[in-house]
Amino acid sequence: MFPSKRLRSLRSTLATASLAALAFVHPSALAGPVWNVNIGTELTAGDNFTGAAPENTANSFWNSVTIANPTAMPLAMSTGTASTATLTLTGSIGFTNGGWAAVTGPEIFTQWCKSSDNSTPFGMVIGGLDPGKTYDLVIYSDWFWKGNATLPLTQTVGSGLTGTVVLDQISTGTNGAVPGLVEDTNPGPNTNVEGNWLRISGLTPDVSGNLAFSMGGTNAAFSGFQLIEISGGAPDTAPPTPSPMTWASVPAAVGSSSITMTATTASDASGVEYLFTATSGNPGATSSNWQDSPSYTDPGLTANTLYTYTVTARDKSAARNSTTASAPASATTGMVSQNMTVWNVNMSGQITTVDNFVGAAPENTANSTWNRIASVPQTAMALKDSAGATTAGVTFDIIDTGGIDPSAHSSKSPLSIGSAEFIEQIRTQALVAIEDADLILFLVDAISGPLPADKEVAGILRENQKVVDGKPYPPVVRSLLQQILG
Repeated sequence: MFPSKRLRSLRSTLATASLAALAFVHPSALAGPVWNVNIGTELTAGDNFTGAAPENTANSFWNSVTIANPTAMPLAMSTGTASTATLTLTGSIGFTNGGWAAVTGPEIFTQWCKSSDNSTPFGMVIGGLDPGKTYDLVIYSDWFWKGNATLPLTQTVGSGLTGTVVLDQISTGTNGAVPGLVEDTNPGPNTNVEGNWLRISGLTPDVSGNLAFSMGGTNAAFSGFQLIEISGGAPDTAPPTPSPMTWASVPAAVGSSSITMTATTASDASGVEYLFTATSGNPGATSSNWQDSPSYTDPGLTANTLYTYTVTARDKSAARNSTTASAPASATTGMVSQNMTVWNVNMSGQITTVDNFVGAAPENTANSTWNRIASVPQTAMALKDSAGATTAGVTFDIIDTGGIDPSAHSSKSPLSIGSAEFIEQIRTQALVAIEDADLILFLVDAISGPLPADKEVAGILRENQKVVDGKPYPPVVRSLLQQILG
């Protein structure tokens, strides 16, 4: 009998012993072998599926159950190595190949089995185990057709589980869209905490090395399991190190809409995952989910805005021991790019591309081209843009005028005695340069402050500003002339 994929049964009301007695303890940091079992042939070593057990490894071996009632089926370990462990399924079991809906997302298990009559539980016996060891069991009920069912499980041989646990299947979302691994963190009956897997810790076989369970009895899929041998030792009660977490690379803007960051790689025998939390509350900020990577990039941010983050790590044990959050760190996104072209110019050839100098202009890019002025004057010098191209046709003139000697209009001695007879000509040349200039750089001594000669030059520059489109040109930057002239 093949069960219907569309689930419409009522949730079972199960009489249980005290759920407080359920042994959901941390897996030991000294976990031994792992056995992976899936109903059907969906998962193989080539599928590179680790599952919910952090003790498992990528590219691990999965034992495929292809008949409804296997008896003492040999189970290989996750490494593919043969072992003494066996699997037996008893009772009236409906066994199907799935495929009832077009599936999107991570198609984890598409084959499954369940009670044929949706009411009579079936049995599962895992034999050939070490009676002196304890084991953790991860149960999967991963149905990619959303349902309204529960998968109950009661231990019948061995010890460690008191009462009945219930895996409450995911009933929300879209039929055929798998949400990935979702843990049922409160596996009591009808708790409305849904998931497609749960972990039961601290199971001990009987003296014959058997663990046995009564399960199902509802219209709920049994998709597979992972069994982890716990080799003893103290439970994992400590968070990963370091705690508090620290930053390997503090948050840094990547353009105008993203910020990237990297946490210090944390260490824990049970494995580690990371959570990056956005704390500023500014528009677009998004915290990460728990993830394996210590790096995170927050996209979709607002330009020229400050964002703040912390990072926390936790281990992958059942206890999910968490570190203290890191100190907050902030970064400001860049300005929105206006497809600007940047030209970099430096005197005497000090800066080259290999110097990787961006400068104060955020619009510039690393490894950009710098135009080197080796000598003065330069006339119609073709400037390369920061990308090294000359296609924009921009040229550059620079001359040394000899300056403006204010003593030409005073009774004081000239500043340059040897140039006394040429002061007027030099002054005229400077005024011509002022008239023709697109940019005038007026520098004064910041320590001594503006001197009378500085004020006279500032006045000359003010007098020679032109009006272009109703505005003084060249423009006065940062009110320097106003400061000098008072």
